[in-house]
Amino acid sequence: MFQYILFICVTRLRGERTVSGIYHLLTGKRSSQSLQDSRSYRLDQFFGVYPSLNRERFQQYFEKAEREGFIVINNNQYPVITEKGKVVVQQYKDHNFYFDGMKKHQSIQMFEERVFLLIQTTTNIHINNYTFLPVTDHKKIQNWVKKAYFRHQKDLTLYVRKLYEEIDGLLSHRPVLEAELFTYRLTGGPVIGLTRDQLAKKFAVEKEEVDIKIHHLFYYFYHQIDSQRERYPLLYQCIADLKPSTLITHSAKRTYELLEQGDSIKEISAKRNLKESTIQDHVVEAALVIPDFSIDRFIDVQDQRFIVDQLKQLKTMKLKTIYEALEGQYSYFTLRLVLASVQQSSEERRGNYAKP
Repeated sequence: MFQYILFICVTRLRGERTVSGIYHLLTGKRSSQSLQDSRSYRLDQFFGVYPSLNRERFQQYFEKAEREGFIVINNNQYPVITEKGKVVVQQYKDHNFYFDGMKKHQSIQMFEERVFLLIQTTTNIHINNYTFLPVTDHKKIQNWVKKAYFRHQKDLTLYVRKLYEEIDGLLSHRPVLEAELFTYRLTGGPVIGLTRDQLAKKFAVEKEEVDIKIHHLFYYFYHQIDSQRERYPLLYQCIADLKPSTLITHSAKRTYELLEQGDSIKEISAKRNLKESTIQDHVVEAALVIPDFSIDRFIDVQDQRFIVDQLKQLKTMKLKTIYEALEGQYSYFTLRLVLASVQQSSEERRGNYAKP
């Protein structure tokens, strides 16, 4: 699965983005460039699905893929899929993936930690063990689990049994390897979950495959639980307050608020003591993720139409190529903003966005 995700990224990026660009996309770097890449090349579902991905191992994976003939890396930066690599991608063409990274990757991280700690906490206390080391030191997660425990402590035996039944019901519909990786990862009662390295060794797969399959399982959990709340009432409590994110950063939100007040980019730059290029990045980010965001105040409508027509003819998302084809008539900011607007319009038509 991990190999497929890398290769589908390479395939759709068409040699127009670097290896680093793919890394930033998969780890969910909250920058206008990463957001724009995910939208431009239809990779929204994979945005941020692997936040803990190790940079060095990621680079090594690409080098290995090149040695084995799955990809070619032009200028030591721009990967392109080979015919051998296309075979791997084709093998997954009918596979149903539940990744929804653009909207849910932040929620999934919280959901994952809640479930692991909830299982550990309830099963330990159920056998009267109150002195265990929590699997996460995330205070918000710990506080959430404490509240969940206190709500059900009077009927803990029943709660543990029903929680087991809900999880078992979900796992029964997943591939054996995915279900077993999750199960062996669990810590609870007298059982200590296996580490990523131990799981990789036990099941003869790479650590990245362990991580991505477990992450994917939680996306599946989320999808099933949210769509069948009455069937999974206990697990639904784990996601009830987790809302899809628009991904607009805190800093970009502040810029957006000032834009709404009528301030220009230059005025916002002065007020916030930030470079105009940084404010421009915020504007592009807003155009990417905020429904109905109008770019008319920045670019004449006629120019917008002309650029869109040129984009259709050029059939590329590489800004340098677009900029040179238009002979520098428009700035990079202008081109990025038009691209963002086109991509947001496409998302709105598909209904594939969350309101801010």
